[in-house]
Amino acid sequence: MEQELRQDSGDSTWASNIRSNKPLNRRYSLSVIIAISLLVINAFYIHHSLTQRREDGTQINIAGRQRMLSQKLLVELYQVQLDSLSFELVRATATVWQAGHRALLQGSDYISIGPVRNATLHDDLDKLSPTIQSVVHAVESLPDSTMAYGVISQKLTGFLNQMDRIVFQLEREAGNRLSAFLVIEVGLLVLSMVIIFIEVRYVYMPFIQSLQESTKKIETQRAKFESIMNSTEDGIIYIDLDGNLININQAAHKLLRDSISLSLELKSNLFQQVPCIWQRAFQIATQRVLAGRSIRAEITLPINGDTRWLMASCFPVYNASQELIGMAVNLVNIDQQKRNELHIKNQNRRFKVIAARQSHDLRGKLASILGLLRIIRLEDTHQGKLQLVDRLEPLAEQMDEVIHEIVAETQLSEGPQV
Repeated sequence: MEQELRQDSGDSTWASNIRSNKPLNRRYSLSVIIAISLLVINAFYIHHSLTQRREDGTQINIAGRQRMLSQKLLVELYQVQLDSLSFELVRATATVWQAGHRALLQGSDYISIGPVRNATLHDDLDKLSPTIQSVVHAVESLPDSTMAYGVISQKLTGFLNQMDRIVFQLEREAGNRLSAFLVIEVGLLVLSMVIIFIEVRYVYMPFIQSLQESTKKIETQRAKFESIMNSTEDGIIYIDLDGNLININQAAHKLLRDSISLSLELKSNLFQQVPCIWQRAFQIATQRVLAGRSIRAEITLPINGDTRWLMASCFPVYNASQELIGMAVNLVNIDQQKRNELHIKNQNRRFKVIAARQSHDLRGKLASILGLLRIIRLEDTHQGKLQLVDRLEPLAEQMDEVIHEIVAETQLSEGPQV
């Protein structure tokens, strides 16, 4: 029984079916790697596209603001001519206008954007730099500037027309990149769906079928194991390292219920349900078994007013990796064997009594009779011989009585076994 439990817990083939299917495991691992790679690529591309769209939007906003600032600057110059606005406000607007142009050309860490990537648009913006510098210089020199307001107005109008074209080109480029992003995303989506279909068809479905087959084998093996356990008259109990009941056969159920009124259920803790008088012994036995030792001991259980002898065997249970996973208890009925031993002991005791009677009582009477017979042979008178013969009769009767007692003792010793 110990070998069967070791084989079932450690070397069962159904428990290693999936591990032994190396091609399926490789395909499953490869499919997981591909799925993760697709997710990473999608996430990276989406992050890159969102960053690009944010930067495009910021550049378009700045370019649009440059147009508005040029118009604002033109209006403020007219207001300065009318003495309705201070020179400082005009200079502030010109400074912001120049900073925006610099951000489009060189990028800006402050607003987290890079320079315009299109070389043509970048050159067009660079061509506007002299205009911006001359206008800003004229504004900063007010009211002593030598540049006429009309010239400044013409430069700003030219800047506005050029920026209209640049903004339009920036918007069109952003739209083209968005379209490309959508096309690539749709392509990645289709590719992902194709790969998922292939994985489901050729990896996950076989893997699920393998799991189902393994589950069926597990159930079949469990049913066989339980039928083997329940087909024996020996009690079998299997507990884990924490004392939780993993398995118990019908014989052990009936034995514990009839003897100590103990009804165990699966997952119940055997350490907590053992009767108090057995707890110390069971604790010591468990410690020794979990240390890798096997223990056998004869115990008695009261059942239906009688005493039944059992051989209790406790041994450790290991898995396929030779790791200790629990303890098995085997209860074998040795009651008939113990009764036979007791009967043999009683027979031996009676035989010793018979031997003592034969050695002492019977031989003593026989020796007396033999002695009288020798005396009779030596007696010369007939009357003397008759007297000696009369003395033989009670000795013979006593000897016959001893023989009857010995025969009775022998018959009692050879009676039917219990």
